[in-house]
Amino acid sequence: LLIDLEVAFSRRRTPKEIEQSKTKRPFVADRIDLAEIDFSNPAKPVLKMIEAKRARDSRLASRGEPEVIAQMVNYQNFIDTSYEDILKSYQRVARNMLELGIVENRSADGCDSVKVVFEAFAEQGTLYEKPQLLILGTEADFKNRTNDEHLNRLNDLFDMENYDRPIHRIV
Repeated sequence: LLIDLEVAFSRRRTPKEIEQSKTKRPFVADRIDLAEIDFSNPAKPVLKMIEAKRARDSRLASRGEPEVIAQMVNYQNFIDTSYEDILKSYQRVARNMLELGIVENRSADGCDSVKVVFEAFAEQGTLYEKPQLLILGTEADFKNRTNDEHLNRLNDLFDMENYDRPIHRIV
């Protein structure tokens, strides 16, 4: 269940970050593309932070280390340093949606309703400890030999960094 787009959390920068930045601003907003609640185990709904990229995005490919690896490291730091704040914030969002009566109590397709998902998440939800990478593309993108080589290399790098392998979706 998609709960948010363009997720951003403001935080105070460390002195080292300020020193290394061009702007020297004391605050920064950590951002990631999507937040979703994985409800595959209704007893334990899990909030996942997801970065989305198109299959042809140049940040996925490199002869050295692809730029997306550094992004994932930053997202991992974001989750590690803001775990409690992220979780509490989205549990509050779920409670607010329930209190406002915005969510449906039934589902047309027979799946758990948004209300059931939000109720469970507000009470017992957790935050997945690793950022996820979602790669979107056409069938041709995923069958393209050059892209295939880059994606296989990316899988190897994710394995080495102990991240979950990227999720590939055809759009």
